[in-house]
Amino acid sequence: MDSNFNSFKAMGGGDEGGNAGLRQRQKERTRAKVLSSARELIERDGYEAVTVRMIAEHAGVAVGSVFTSFTGKADLLEELIVEDLAMLTAAAEAALLQGQEKGASTADLIEAIFAPSLDYDLAHLTKVREALAFTWLRPPASEKRLRAAVVPGLKLLG
Repeated sequence: MDSNFNSFKAMGGGDEGGNAGLRQRQKERTRAKVLSSARELIERDGYEAVTVRMIAEHAGVAVGSVFTSFTGKADLLEELIVEDLAMLTAAAEAALLQGQEKGASTADLIEAIFAPSLDYDLAHLTKVREALAFTWLRPPASEKRLRAAVVPGLKLLG
């Protein structure tokens, strides 16, 4: 019986650290499912039409699970905007590096920096409009977070 217990403990069973790690991974998976569902529903139906209940149902989680990681729908959209800005910054950095390696002109480098954002904006025009309107209504702490997400992209300009 001792060997079974030791095997159980070796796999993290009965150990608060193991349980805490498992709970953290579950929380991260739930958070990712919620964000993915929010992104899909908001892109399909628009921010105003989507409810937290719809997001939870689509993610296959309880409504309370959404509020474990986010204060509400606005917080979810803010996180999606920050993720999108990070993705666009990475795309712009990659395009800039590629252009520099090819010896591109300054005008071509500037175009390379802005092209990913323009392509994204045109492909997601409704979402971009909603995000812009949304950012005007956020409290100062959110505004600082969103501005901080834009800074890496602006630093590419020099």
